[in-house]
Amino acid sequence: SQEVYTHQDHCVAELSVIPITSSMENPEDDASWEEAVAFCSLLGGLSWLLITRADIAAFVGFLQRLAGKPLKRHLKMINAVLKYVKRRSTGLRFVKLKGRPYLLVVADSAYQSTEKRDDCIAMRGYFLFLACAQEQGGFPGGQVQLLDFIVKRLHVVSRSAFAAELRNVLEAAQDAINSAVQFHEIYRGPYTAE
Repeated sequence: SQEVYTHQDHCVAELSVIPITSSMENPEDDASWEEAVAFCSLLGGLSWLLITRADIAAFVGFLQRLAGKPLKRHLKMINAVLKYVKRRSTGLRFVKLKGRPYLLVVADSAYQSTEKRDDCIAMRGYFLFLACAQEQGGFPGGQVQLLDFIVKRLHVVSRSAFAAELRNVLEAAQDAINSAVQFHEIYRGPYTAE
């Protein structure tokens, strides 16, 4: 068969939920030193899973912003992500694509601002696919192969949802152009120095 399936289920089995030893009466209290260390350790394990788990990228990206000083409620959040990962096994399947190739980018961003915070939360993300059109129907449709995915903060300050969406599309398009040049050489051969 002309396909490869890769997963990290063996790594997931090694991860454990954080035992919350102190009282959860006030979820806005700082986590204890031991809980903070466990939070960072589990966050490192979840980050390692991003090699094959695009489904948790947004959650891990959000939790990484909290690693400097996790609160009690953040312990429950990271445990919830781990429970989801253990409950749902997934990976990446690479198959041989047939047909005319297209580069497909799906981008989205998130923006949140509250009165209590001086800065806003603006996250960006996109999926980059190699797609092949259906034989008869053309594009869109057909098979796709995930090439890359990104979830991170925007490089510049955004003050609205519109600005966050627009900047994300621009950054995703720039990354897609770089990939398009690479795939052009794969399909058409390398350029000469001339």
